[in-house]
Amino acid sequence: MVLLLFAVLVPAVCLVWFMGAAMRNERFAARQRLSDVYRVQLAASQMRLEEYWNRTVAELEKFATTSSAPAAFAKCVQSGLVDAVVIFDEQGRISYPNAPSAVASDFGVLDPKWQEASRLESRSSLGQRRTRTQQRALSNRKHDVMCRPDKSTRSSNR
Repeated sequence: MVLLLFAVLVPAVCLVWFMGAAMRNERFAARQRLSDVYRVQLAASQMRLEEYWNRTVAELEKFATTSSAPAAFAKCVQSGLVDAVVIFDEQGRISYPNAPSAVASDFGVLDPKWQEASRLESRSSLGQRRTRTQQRALSNRKHDVMCRPDKSTRSSNR
């Protein structure tokens, strides 16, 4: 009886184990095929991206070599290839945009008045901000004082 049971169970257990191993192998093979396909797609995408950047760099360098730095900057941005660009000279220093230059105003006799108006405007907005901050601080302090129990009432309640 035991021998008959043993003769039936051993092959069944082996069959179940072999089926599990086959399923693991199939999963591994499918995973391997997917990774191979994705690797090919990744290589193709990488090549397309490199080609795009090589073309873009060539066009931008063409702008930089055929024009002055400010004109090259304008052409690069107007081309739509980039949103912003920094132009370097042959020595690797920034050529454009460089340090801002002073803007010459042509207000004539009105120039001192414009400067005074600008100074007053900045002072006024600073003063308004300071006043609002002080008012908020005072309102918070009043609230703190109102919420605190009075020491004399606390000691008299004991």
